[in-house]
Amino acid sequence: MFSVMLAVLFTACRSGKSVQQHFYLLELPEEYAQTLPVTLTTLPGTCGIMQVKVAPPYASHQIALREESHSIRYFSFNEWAQRPENALRDIAARFLKTHGVFEHVSTGRLAEGADYMLKVDVSRLEVVDRGKTLEARFVAELLLQDAKGDHILYQHLADHAEVLPGNNLNDFASTISRLFAEELKTMTMQLMEGQ
Repeated sequence: MFSVMLAVLFTACRSGKSVQQHFYLLELPEEYAQTLPVTLTTLPGTCGIMQVKVAPPYASHQIALREESHSIRYFSFNEWAQRPENALRDIAARFLKTHGVFEHVSTGRLAEGADYMLKVDVSRLEVVDRGKTLEARFVAELLLQDAKGDHILYQHLADHAEVLPGNNLNDFASTISRLFAEELKTMTMQLMEGQ
């Protein structure tokens, strides 16, 4: 009898609708994995993509929502499928390899012995609540220099705020992926103009 009562109690406790966990991807959009509209001259040597630095409030699997000027909270059942630092480095590596910007592209420990170093420092990666709309906020500095650090080939502070058309986290992940890919494209085009 006790086991029947326990089973009924357990079933009653589980009768509520279960909460589903959602995971979001930062990945290179297909339109940026296709040929650029200009012919690129490959830069000789290897570009090492250093570990992307993401500010601590945005560096975990949790997605940040800014509700007030100095207040953020994290979504409970919506997370990044991969930590932003790794996902953004993967986007950069795929973009540079796909477009043949350098002879070779390396990541991880091998990146330290490269001819060029790409450093990305992300200071904002958040959803901003604007009342009736949500906005993607992405602020990152891109720095490309020679291995010795003597010569800076490219340096730019990307500062983007864009309203999310569907007011959802899928649009947020898609928008951040596109904004970062656009920054890589801009860097590539400027490098090619300097050749």
